[in-house]
Amino acid sequence: MAEPRLFDQSSLKPRLEQAFDFVARQVRLTVERTPDYFPIYTVGGRWLHRGELWTDWCGGVHAGMMWLIAGRTGDSWWRRTSEHYSGLLEHRQHDRNVHDLGFLFLNTYLPWFRATGDERLQAVLITAGRTLALRYNPRGRFLNSFIGPESLFIDIMMNVPLIFHSAREAGVIAVFTSWPRPIAGRPKRPSCGPTARAPDDPPIQRPRQVGICASGR
Repeated sequence: MAEPRLFDQSSLKPRLEQAFDFVARQVRLTVERTPDYFPIYTVGGRWLHRGELWTDWCGGVHAGMMWLIAGRTGDSWWRRTSEHYSGLLEHRQHDRNVHDLGFLFLNTYLPWFRATGDERLQAVLITAGRTLALRYNPRGRFLNSFIGPESLFIDIMMNVPLIFHSAREAGVIAVFTSWPRPIAGRPKRPSCGPTARAPDDPPIQRPRQVGICASGR
């Protein structure tokens, strides 16, 4: 195995700043050339096209970059543009056709709410969390993908914080779980291999049921 390679951290910062500035220029060019458009992929080297979306989750990334740039630069143009593009996504809080509402709203409405404390923005986050929670499959105990109730993707886990944000901040979504509990009895174990257990091992643990439900206040 190769030895870790040391590098000069002082030389890394300017390179990162150059990369960040380049991204900011590219995002601004996209805003100026294709206003109010959320790019997903290119056709013939162009963002603007009428190709099939397949699944539309990139709007949160596009507007999310604007929030990062606004935060770093303090430029009022970026702040206004961040709010404007985030507002274009507001209707997506009810979107049940995608499983990536976390990508859409944690990158946009969450920094917007943190910057302003506007409860209207918090309400959008809560509604989006409730919509995402509707994807919960109680039998499999997972959030299903946009493909169907039997489908799940690992990247859906990156959206789960939206549900927990809703639960923590407003209590509109009740998400409950607990530490593992012993399974009744001791299932027969193999005599060797990674699942072998000694006679005095503690009982096998498994997560208790996870449930998601709506509740009023």
